[in-house]
Amino acid sequence: MEHNQYIHNTFRKEINYEQSLISQRMTWLLMIEAFLFTTFAISLSNGAIKSFWWLTFLVIPAAGIIVSYVGMIAIKAAIETIQFWHKKQTAFFQEDSNKIYEVLDLDKREGHIHFVSMLFPQRVPIFFIILWLFLGILGCLQVWKQFIPVIP
Repeated sequence: MEHNQYIHNTFRKEINYEQSLISQRMTWLLMIEAFLFTTFAISLSNGAIKSFWWLTFLVIPAAGIIVSYVGMIAIKAAIETIQFWHKKQTAFFQEDSNKIYEVLDLDKREGHIHFVSMLFPQRVPIFFIILWLFLGILGCLQVWKQFIPVIP
């Protein structure tokens, strides 16, 4: 019984470690995105669009897309690792003859709550990618309209 508790604690430590990685990755993703949006807003407000439109509508959105994509991959890797440890934990305790698996009630904790709790970290990078694409395309269209003469 004591050995099973040690194994359970080991599984929980690994899962908690991966969850803290997700938290840290979300923090740096949101922090970098905040700096990029600030840069984008400052470049829009000070009239740099006329001379540095490529920075405002190409470089900053591209950096935002790259950061979001890297964050999405890192968060997805941590989520897959959590799912791996949940499967290992479930398999271990199902084989146990002491039935500690039923006492710990692992199935209920692993299912729906885990799925819902991982929706936000999975969706935020996708939201930022779509937003940066929208801002970059919209800005390039505005610049294009400005430089291309209207044909009567």
